[in-house]
Amino acid sequence: FKECLRGPAVLFHLDWMKQTERLLKHLVSIDPDWGPGMVQFSLAIYYLGMPERYGGDMVESARSLDRAITLAPDSLLMRWGRAKYFHRKQRDREGFRQDLAWVLAQDPDRAGSPRRWNLYFQRDAQAMLARIDAWF
Repeated sequence: FKECLRGPAVLFHLDWMKQTERLLKHLVSIDPDWGPGMVQFSLAIYYLGMPERYGGDMVESARSLDRAITLAPDSLLMRWGRAKYFHRKQRDREGFRQDLAWVLAQDPDRAGSPRRWNLYFQRDAQAMLARIDAWF
């Protein structure tokens, strides 16, 4: 949402995003642990990306990210996403650095996400850390 819709385009797509919220909440009602953690991760990104007046909620985003990490503790996606989206929005440089360092320290062949994605997450984490001053 944040990466694709900027400025006035956000207002034109709020109904579409609210449908996303309904879908995610329905998925939670069926199986909140599915994925593992993918529904919770998606909810976290939704709450983070939506403007507060339309349902965005940093507290709920943090809770959903924590739940996603609990459900998939060895997934690189969860910590990479928390660094890239949540910590940047919160201006939490140390949290950003810690999560990305954790991602880089993992064996891409043994981590809980698919190897091809693990390699991407690690390359992106390395690039983000190399430009940390530009992010903050």
